[in-house]
Amino acid sequence: MKKLLLCISIAGIYTASAQTYQQKVFDDSYFEATRKAQALYDTKQYKQSAMAYSKAFSDAGGKCMLQDRYNAACSWSMAGNTDSAITYLQLAANGRYTSYNHLILDPDLDALHTDTRWDMICKKVNENRLISLSAANMNLLYLLDTVMQNDQRERMKFDNTREKYGVNSKEFRTLVATMNKFDSVNILRVTNILDTHGWPHRAEVGDEGSQAVFMVIQHADISVQEKYLPHVRDAVKARDVRPSSLALLEDRIAVSNGKKQLYGTQLGMKQDGTYYLDELEDPDNVDKRRASVGLGPLADYLMQWNLKWDPATYKKEHNLK
Repeated sequence: MKKLLLCISIAGIYTASAQTYQQKVFDDSYFEATRKAQALYDTKQYKQSAMAYSKAFSDAGGKCMLQDRYNAACSWSMAGNTDSAITYLQLAANGRYTSYNHLILDPDLDALHTDTRWDMICKKVNENRLISLSAANMNLLYLLDTVMQNDQRERMKFDNTREKYGVNSKEFRTLVATMNKFDSVNILRVTNILDTHGWPHRAEVGDEGSQAVFMVIQHADISVQEKYLPHVRDAVKARDVRPSSLALLEDRIAVSNGKKQLYGTQLGMKQDGTYYLDELEDPDNVDKRRASVGLGPLADYLMQWNLKWDPATYKKEHNLK
């Protein structure tokens, strides 16, 4: 379930159109149940999270959203129950789960890689994503696979390394240096694609391929972010990039320029390695703005870093009326 990292901000990879379609099938009780399961995962209560997902699916008559089935597999894997994790992944794969790079990169599933069933699951998910492309550009697709894997492989070790060794450790500095090395190569690759090909369409490279381009821009320096911001806006209009991704980039640019962010997606890190929410505009209405671009409540988002959200407390701490 470890989500793909956008700087310190996080956004999962998922097919927005499929998700919207599936959401129409379920009532509020289902989403409340899966939110509780996610909250248990965020606080590392993995077995309880896995059981909560299973109950949510049972209460919904055996139905569930694909991403929730994948998330349940991650919870079971982290709880040490390989068979249940594999079963849920097989169900997700047979249900046309397409997030191939997320699957192979997710450290929550590392324990499954030696299972004899793992390779078949990966093969099936890769087949699913190829079937989903109506105008596949295979050369570009596989190039962006490499871009995403280089962007994410070290980032997915970020929090564990920070927690285990500390931000001043040799291990953490080495991790950051490796991330920066891959980022410098990725920036050259992606800006060349944008300058010669334009923004890759989802029909060519899928959601993950398009998101890989966005991630590299998001992780670049401010000059690159500002240069390609119009490209991201055009890609949102073309439905090749989600509005939530644009919100992440706009917040990132605002914070880099010393301005307040609108959506609350950006976190800073203190010297002791703990996180804090960067300056936020109009905190009372942040959840309305987040909802308008497809982001969930800020309180749920911040829970991933053990941060609590209360607008009144935030305004008091920042001397806001």
